[in-house]
Amino acid sequence: MKNMITITSISLLLFSCIQKNEDNALGGYIDDEEYFEEFYADTLIPSGTSSLGSENDTLDKDTSFIDFSNQILNVLDETNLLSFSQFIHPKKGCIFVPYTLIEEIEQNFKANAFESTLVKNDTLFWGFEDGSGDSIRLTIQSYFKRYVYDVDYKNKSTEIHKNQNLQFSNTQNNIQNYFPESQFIEFYYEGTSKYNGMDWSSLIFYIEKFEKNYYLVAIVHNQWTI
Repeated sequence: MKNMITITSISLLLFSCIQKNEDNALGGYIDDEEYFEEFYADTLIPSGTSSLGSENDTLDKDTSFIDFSNQILNVLDETNLLSFSQFIHPKKGCIFVPYTLIEEIEQNFKANAFESTLVKNDTLFWGFEDGSGDSIRLTIQSYFKRYVYDVDYKNKSTEIHKNQNLQFSNTQNNIQNYFPESQFIEFYYEGTSKYNGMDWSSLIFYIEKFEKNYYLVAIVHNQWTI
């Protein structure tokens, strides 16, 4: 029952936060009631609902994408990284991208490799830090704390976007070039007034279906870059 309440709460957050991408110099977002109603009707319905109204007025929508995203977020919030492996695509694995730009695939894990590397606590190379250019060499646990769940996205996301490209940072986002069949969902944290929002960040899941089930193919971190 606790898990059901949690998933329902996050689903409600999804509906309340989805906004339209405003194509302006700031890469900001606007509230657009007409767009929201259209997006809500065509894309999302409450989790677990398969139809509404009469036989001639039903909503035959796939809500498992939302459920799957909620499950990942719950596991990350609980820091249960061994359970995270269940979400990894069985064939493609899951890549980890610290700044939205893939220059080369640094880490691509299948489920078994992820679990064994996590248990061994090996230090791995994940890419290069923005600004300094230093190598990112971290264990899986440390990487997740810095470049995956660096913010409490479950409770502090101020906007949530499905298949909406962002333009906040000046780092190119080329993830979908590698996964053109994927859908993605972004949990965005607006940052603090102390830093005028410059400490914003987001967590993005790239998701594909395989044998009728959803799996992660990429988990991406985004933030202000120099």
